[in-house]
Amino acid sequence: MIIVSDTSSLSALLRIGQLDLLKALFFTIVIPEKVADELRQLPAFGVYISSFEMADWISIKQPTDLALLEKLSLNLDEGEAQAITLAIELSADWLIIDELKGRQTASMLSINIMGLGGVLLLAKREGVLSSVKNILDQILTQTSFRMSAALIDKILLAADE
Repeated sequence: MIIVSDTSSLSALLRIGQLDLLKALFFTIVIPEKVADELRQLPAFGVYISSFEMADWISIKQPTDLALLEKLSLNLDEGEAQAITLAIELSADWLIIDELKGRQTASMLSINIMGLGGVLLLAKREGVLSSVKNILDQILTQTSFRMSAALIDKILLAADE
């Protein structure tokens, strides 16, 4: 299974010390260079990134379809554009992406998308997490990650919590 990820979910899980949750679910994640660069900037905000730096299960690849990348970069930030391009190039099974504009673009390109809420629900279904609510509470109180109240309710309902 090929999983590509944008920055936001990785950053949120890294900030609460739960990055390995992704390893437990997917074994390997591919990220574009721009996403790696964005994660490497987190220490400036007091975030320890040693679990990212030592994560041999995260592969960094540069997308090669420059025409697509340039087209996507007109409406998306560079990390999102690279992640979507890489997902297409690798025929990824899933793209982990949370920003609405990026999700809409990926969906229009027939890419299977999953946000952080979906990752947490999958982790509970697979027995990796016992409680989505506990992790979600940590993310929402300890990071700048934002979700609407309606989405939070939907996630917790799906988790039976």
